[in-house]
Amino acid sequence: MKQLSETLHLKSLSEALKINSKSKVNIKDLENWTINDAEDGDIIISKYNQFIYKCLNDDKKYCSEPTAIIYHACYNLTPFHSSKPLSIGPDIGVGSLKDGNYQQFKLSSKEECKELFNALDKAGYKWNDVKLKLVKI
Repeated sequence: MKQLSETLHLKSLSEALKINSKSKVNIKDLENWTINDAEDGDIIISKYNQFIYKCLNDDKKYCSEPTAIIYHACYNLTPFHSSKPLSIGPDIGVGSLKDGNYQQFKLSSKEECKELFNALDKAGYKWNDVKLKLVKI
C-alpha cells in the first residue's frame, strides 16, 4: 500500500510540474523565470503573442540583432494581426532581450497552450515536444 501511495504522489507531483505540452516536464522557479531562462521548446506568452521558443539569434542568421528571439511558431493574440494570426518559423518578430520588454514574457499555462495548439492543428501542424520541431500533418 505504501508503494502505491508513493507512486500516486510521484504521479501527481509530475503532473504539477507539467508546463508546456503533454510530455515536456520542467522543474523551474516560475516566480523568478524570465525570458533569459527560456529553453528550446518552451511555450511562452506575452501581451501580444504566444510562441514556441527556439533560441536567440546568436549567429545573426535572421537579423543583425544577436539577442532577437527566434520562434518555431507564433500565434498573435491581438486583433491587429488578425490577417495572419499564426506564423510558422523559425523566424523572429516576438522581441529581443535588448528591448527591455522581456519582463512581460512568462511561461504559458496548459490552458493558455490550448489556443496555440488549436491554431497549429487548424494550419496542419503538430508540435513534437520530443524532437522539438513542428510536424506537418
